[in-house]
Amino acid sequence: VKARDPEDLWCILTNCAVSEFGVCRAAGFALDEDSLELVGISASGVPGGIERVRLPFETESIVRASMESGRLLSHWDQAQELVIGPLRMHQWYLFPIKGRERPLGILVAEMEDKDLCDPVAILVSHGGMVLDNLLMLEKVKELSNRDALTGLRNHRFFQEQFEVEFSKAMRYGRQLSLIVADIDDFKRVNDRYGHAFGDLVLRECARRMRENLR
Repeated sequence: VKARDPEDLWCILTNCAVSEFGVCRAAGFALDEDSLELVGISASGVPGGIERVRLPFETESIVRASMESGRLLSHWDQAQELVIGPLRMHQWYLFPIKGRERPLGILVAEMEDKDLCDPVAILVSHGGMVLDNLLMLEKVKELSNRDALTGLRNHRFFQEQFEVEFSKAMRYGRQLSLIVADIDDFKRVNDRYGHAFGDLVLRECARRMRENLR
């Protein structure tokens, strides 16, 4: 499986399940560890799609049971209709997507042929390994683009993003503004109270900017 980023990989998994293996419908949900929600990423064969649908990771849900156990669950285990957000499936199968240390999400599929379980499970297993690596690379890239002291984006990220935004402004004839902020007499703070206190001032300024700006 080749993918540029995690979202691209989700699209490959759902599309491949339908177009290559003959699954009726497939949808991919990623687990957001911060909010403990399942976030709809991609779907194939689903009218309207499920992108950006957010669902609570309910304690007693069969979806959570499948993800935490790492086991494939299906309508053969629980003869009931599966409802996940806008999805309603009768012949449903849940394929948990696992990383090295934690569940990453789940592929929900509806299919008439039970024999498709094994090839789809293999696809999901390999996809999980690739997804885990992509997420790790994204974390490394995210850390390299942030200032360790303040947590704000650093100069390298600014240079890269400015080129992107400048190109967009030129291409579409849009206005582009740049705001430069400066902390008045900051050197006096360091000289009088020490650099450790100056670091606290910088962190507090960064916090206020994050709260008030996109």
